[in-house]
Amino acid sequence: MNKRIFFATFFFGLSFSVWLSAQTGPRVKYWITFKDKTGTPYSLSNPSAFLSQKSITRRTMYNIPYHSSDLPVNPSYIKQVDTTRYVDVVYASKWLNGVVIVTDSARAYSVLSTLKGYSFVTDTNKVKRFMLQVPPVTAPNYLEKTATSSAALGGFNFGGANGQAKQLGVNCMHESGNRGQGITIAVLDVGFNTVDSSPIFDSLRTNAGILGGMDFVEGGSNPYRGGSHGTMVMSCLAGNKNSFMLGTAPLAKYWLLRTEDGGSETITEEYNWIRGAEFADSVGVDMLTTSLGYTEFDIPSQNHNYAMLNGRTAPMSIAATMAARKGIFVLNAAGNDGDKPWHFVGVPADADSICTVGAVDTVGRYAPFSSVGPTADGRIKPDLVATGWGAWICDQSTICYPGNGTSFATPILAGAVACFWQFKRELNNIQLLNEIKSRSSNAAAPNNKIGWGIPKLCRRNDDLDFKVAYNPNTSILSIALSESLFGFVKLKVYDMQGKLLISKDIDVNATKILLNTTIAAEGLYLVTLETSKGKLSKKFFR
Repeated sequence: MNKRIFFATFFFGLSFSVWLSAQTGPRVKYWITFKDKTGTPYSLSNPSAFLSQKSITRRTMYNIPYHSSDLPVNPSYIKQVDTTRYVDVVYASKWLNGVVIVTDSARAYSVLSTLKGYSFVTDTNKVKRFMLQVPPVTAPNYLEKTATSSAALGGFNFGGANGQAKQLGVNCMHESGNRGQGITIAVLDVGFNTVDSSPIFDSLRTNAGILGGMDFVEGGSNPYRGGSHGTMVMSCLAGNKNSFMLGTAPLAKYWLLRTEDGGSETITEEYNWIRGAEFADSVGVDMLTTSLGYTEFDIPSQNHNYAMLNGRTAPMSIAATMAARKGIFVLNAAGNDGDKPWHFVGVPADADSICTVGAVDTVGRYAPFSSVGPTADGRIKPDLVATGWGAWICDQSTICYPGNGTSFATPILAGAVACFWQFKRELNNIQLLNEIKSRSSNAAAPNNKIGWGIPKLCRRNDDLDFKVAYNPNTSILSIALSESLFGFVKLKVYDMQGKLLISKDIDVNATKILLNTTIAAEGLYLVTLETSKGKLSKKFFR
């Protein structure tokens, strides 16, 4: 029995039939904002009461202080709202400090008047329905040929995904042993049909790569319903079908979170997403990727307008920034409206501190449908781009083909970032984003079509270099590397007769090596670095 119907019957003597006849309008949802968390039983000194150990570890690792936004919403505030006549609390958001309620539209005015009279309520807003626009699934004029031999791909057969992987340096990182291990990614989407059964994800399941799922639309922990858009997104990340597909982070761990309802009834995806993001934070994910974007509502007067795209107005954008403040690397699709009258990025792609992802093809040409910036407050968007025009994807029927959309560019890049972060764990999420931007093709002149451009996350041996210097006063050999992106590094020092004098394994994340040589004789020596990407040698004088 519906809780509100139960209360009406018990306290006011109304029968179930009387309650139904008394409803004179459809049920509508509202967002109720609270002014504080005064009186909450939770404390920032005891974060284990509301955060997982993994979430706590992330904050400790990157020195992220606890904040009042981490505290759950005051239970007494929720109870007072929930016991208001004709009101049901649907869910609460701790980051935005409020609740979503549902009530009869015919009684909404009186209900909201009552709620506004509570001393702890600061605002009420109608929850709106959003529209997701996806471009047709067609390939661009140019699509890189599918590689058919694993030898041509350095031992990893990406199949049709070769072009999108190689563009970012993913094949190079995989060769170095980095395929997403140790990184946890939350994927928020419409639905993940067959990810729990499709052979495309056999290896993901075998490796216990799915940590769990939640359905914030219908409730429960089953995300394998609602549609297959999330399935295609997951194929870009973790699909593995020999000679057909290899995702960019097949060994990462995943949480699958269904936040969008593809149906035509009134829905609340924005707040579902916020719940999903808060959940992702609480279980300790490292990254959060979303291939959703919102600009239009059922009622045109409720549409997002350009002035709102400042990262500080739309609740979902505020929450996306909040997730980034918690140390999560957040990626979101720019949107697919670049060739439409509304051509700007959507919500939450306007958010600050997140990586908004646009689309190009495999040779780097801007996809005309990819949404553009700037934001209303003048920030460049998108931040980065990846293949989303002719991206190789697999659907719930295990069929693989080229598809269009920043929806696919985003997970392709997310997996690449996961592999790269394995090399750069000392960097927090913001430092990591800045590092990636500095490595990108358009870093010298970022613009509002492709941002900082296509990331180059793994350089080949011929791009690498190092400098060597010897200090005779301290006997210290100094080596400065142009790159720290290796699976292994071994340093060797030889004399000019070829005798090995020193052999030492080096930290793969080091860019500067200081070594006490203990070499007594003056003369010319050879230092060699053997790396996962080849061998480099230089001479120095002792």
